[in-house]
Amino acid sequence: MRQQRFLTAAAAAAVLTAVAGAGPAWSDGGNLAAGSAGTVQVGSTGSSPTVTADTAIGSIALTAPLTVSGSGGNTSSGSIGSAQVGGGNDARRSAGTVQVASTHGAPSAHAATQLVAVDASSPVAVPGEGSNTATGSLVTVQAGGGHEANGSVAQVKAEQASAEPQVAVSGLGDGALVQLGPAGQPPAFMLQLAPPTLTQRLGANVKDDVTYDLSSLTAQANAVGVGPDVYLALDPILSLAIGGWIGTGPNAGNSAVSSLGTGQVGSVAVGPTVALDAPAAESSVMLGGSSGVDGVGSNLAGTSLGTAQAGGGNTADGSAGTAQIGGVALGQTLAAATPFGTVALGTGSGIAGGSNSAAGSLGTVQIGGGNNADGSAGTAQVGATTLAPFASLTGTPLGDVTVGGSSGIAGSGNDATGSLGSVQVGGGNTSTGSGGTTQSSGIAVGPTVSTSGTPAGGASTGSPTNVGQGSGNTAASSLGTAQVGGGNTATGSAGTAQVGSAQPQGRVLSSTPITPLPANRTPATAAAPATTPVTPATAVSTVGGAAKKPSASGVLHTPSKTLTGQRTTGTLPFTGLDLLYAVLLGTILTAAGLRLRAHARH
Repeated sequence: MRQQRFLTAAAAAAVLTAVAGAGPAWSDGGNLAAGSAGTVQVGSTGSSPTVTADTAIGSIALTAPLTVSGSGGNTSSGSIGSAQVGGGNDARRSAGTVQVASTHGAPSAHAATQLVAVDASSPVAVPGEGSNTATGSLVTVQAGGGHEANGSVAQVKAEQASAEPQVAVSGLGDGALVQLGPAGQPPAFMLQLAPPTLTQRLGANVKDDVTYDLSSLTAQANAVGVGPDVYLALDPILSLAIGGWIGTGPNAGNSAVSSLGTGQVGSVAVGPTVALDAPAAESSVMLGGSSGVDGVGSNLAGTSLGTAQAGGGNTADGSAGTAQIGGVALGQTLAAATPFGTVALGTGSGIAGGSNSAAGSLGTVQIGGGNNADGSAGTAQVGATTLAPFASLTGTPLGDVTVGGSSGIAGSGNDATGSLGSVQVGGGNTSTGSGGTTQSSGIAVGPTVSTSGTPAGGASTGSPTNVGQGSGNTAASSLGTAQVGGGNTATGSAGTAQVGSAQPQGRVLSSTPITPLPANRTPATAAAPATTPVTPATAVSTVGGAAKKPSASGVLHTPSKTLTGQRTTGTLPFTGLDLLYAVLLGTILTAAGLRLRAHARH
């Protein structure tokens, strides 16, 4: 046992000797680690790293001089895990000690271009005087100088840091001459410049024309919005211009007689314009175009409760919880030009406008136009819809790419009179006296992609597909009906799903956009691929047509008794089943039940 203890003590002494070093003497300015483990000691030190870079527009230089200095050397005796920087730090019988003497730095940056020079600096310091000492302590952090920790646990002490940032900008003097060309040779380009000048204009055109009626909680916005007028320019480096209009406009008039909780606005326009130009970088960005709701017609909400109407041509007499929006157009555009190419983005989508009617209805939402939901509950109707986003990338080293085409749902005139829980999209859909009905007229999907000037050459692709043939879905006195396409009929039915014929074109085509089928296109001519581009303006111009009747060739046939000659009296609601069959079925079930009951008694 004594021999084992002796060997253990000898091993410990060897480890401490390796850590502390052989020399016990400590000279002024030196570091001493006696009987310690895991010790890092750095005396007073200083450094001044510098980074420089030359770019296409100028040069940049970064410098970060830093000094950490203290009085004398660092001492660590009988301690574990000590880190001491700067000098004058003392850690005795402690563990987890970090000590840093006073620190001073002066980072700076200098950037010089052909037009302007920028100098930035910020002297920083963590001051302190005297030594940092930690005796019999655990987890100690001391920064600066003059801190003492005696028998403490988890103590952090630091002097308050200071910083004094400074920035200086200097431009070219009057008549400064800029010369571009190889060194030692005549300049290839010379330009006489004046100092950059700052021009600014901050303004806005604000309109606030709203009529309130607190007794009926009614608000009618005639003209509400803002037209920013902002211009900032640091000539000839950068310029920014903001304009356009965001707000409402007039329509043919709003009326909310004897209505409670009504909000009405005319046309709505969201058309901000932003132009950012950077001549020095040969780049520019521009946001333009306009989106909004048209203001054709009047909004009428007589004897209604909780009605919201935007645009025009909306009627909600004797209704509750109604939201109506006129024709919608999405026409925002974004373009960015750089030395590496030009990017252009656009929406070009919309919902055709017209008149909406929701008289005597509950919980109705109508968007677009040509929708009728009189005497209905929980109805959602959307007019003819066009989706024609556009994107292009041109002038790039790898060639040009264009994405376009047009998709949409055609038709006009949705009717959900006396229905419950109906959803109708497009036009020509009828769900009179039905429940849980979903209808969509013909759908055209026609995206296109074309490339040119690429390493692989040029190509153009598009696979337009039409689902259904125009409009004209009917689901009268039906329950739980879903119809997609056109020419579908589900009279007196329950749980019916109908899809019109799909007509894929099947070949790689050019980038000509595909047009959704118009409301007056007959099934006989619908198979031919459309070639006329669709714009929001075109979609709006097709509004106002009456709902078309489905042609015979577009109807999914059922037994003749269902389609022709079916009695409208003596039937069950929604299903159309004859009451005689219901009575016979009930009699049979009753007889069977009585027989089983008698058999159970015996």
